[in-house]
Amino acid sequence: MRKNLKFKSDFGEIAYLLYECENPNGFIVQIAHGMIEEKSKYEELALALCQSGYIVAINDHRGHGESIGGKSGKHEVVWGEMGENGFERAVEDMHTLTLILKDRFKGYSLFLLGHSMGSLLSRVYLQKYENELSGLILMGTPSPNSLAGVGMILCDMLNFFGMKSLGSKGMNFATLISFNQKFIKENRHNPSYAWLTRELKNAEGFKSRADYQFSFTLNSFKNLFSGLKQVFSPYSNVQNPFLPIMFMSGDDDPCGEFGKGVFKAYKHLTSQGYCNVELRMYSGARHELLLESNKRVVIEEIVEFFNRLKEK
Repeated sequence: MRKNLKFKSDFGEIAYLLYECENPNGFIVQIAHGMIEEKSKYEELALALCQSGYIVAINDHRGHGESIGGKSGKHEVVWGEMGENGFERAVEDMHTLTLILKDRFKGYSLFLLGHSMGSLLSRVYLQKYENELSGLILMGTPSPNSLAGVGMILCDMLNFFGMKSLGSKGMNFATLISFNQKFIKENRHNPSYAWLTRELKNAEGFKSRADYQFSFTLNSFKNLFSGLKQVFSPYSNVQNPFLPIMFMSGDDDPCGEFGKGVFKAYKHLTSQGYCNVELRMYSGARHELLLESNKRVVIEEIVEFFNRLKEK
């Protein structure tokens, strides 16, 4: 059974989907979606998890999907605008959902899965709320970026000189150009999708929707750079070094530097003291594993990973 629900946040309301099953196994899977997408994209994964007995919940991050309207600091929260300190507050929204779920399903354990920007949010969640988790999957995680701090300064400068719109378009264009550089020749008709998946028809079905047709504002790009910088900072208080964590990525994903950046993220977590970390790379796959030609294998391996943890 799927329910459309909401909870209050500092700017207004956060929308989320709750999937309940007939024979729950005592575990919840909470999902954090990526940048410029929304919760319904994960329905196929959610239903597969439900079939295995998991309660599943996924919220629209602020500035995405139905989590819009209202004001956060000086910013109206609309598509692409996450508001004041939007990245940090999106992590707090995730934790609020966790508390709602654990109150509703008392005694249940929680797994977290984050994709792309959602994997960055999930890694900050790990830094702050590690003890809430019984397992973590980080899918399509971005590479470390030594220029994240410079990006934050650039956003401030463009904002100061009144170049918000131009700066936002420039940041978005630069991102697409860098990610699509390898693939642009194979899809000249619509090159912006090529880096996402080999199965372009899967991406086009979502990307044609209005709630996928926006760009991040300068403020949201600054939030994103801040989050990227934070996830690769030292973890000050690792309390559960044996927490099961799995990275999942395509080895042809430019967001993860074609595997190199994902390995750097893996090494960063192990260097902080986590010693139960797995790395699963999919040959030829690109950024959107759940829209790839081998998506059934990916979904099966997600379910299998959580099933292994459930039995421990």
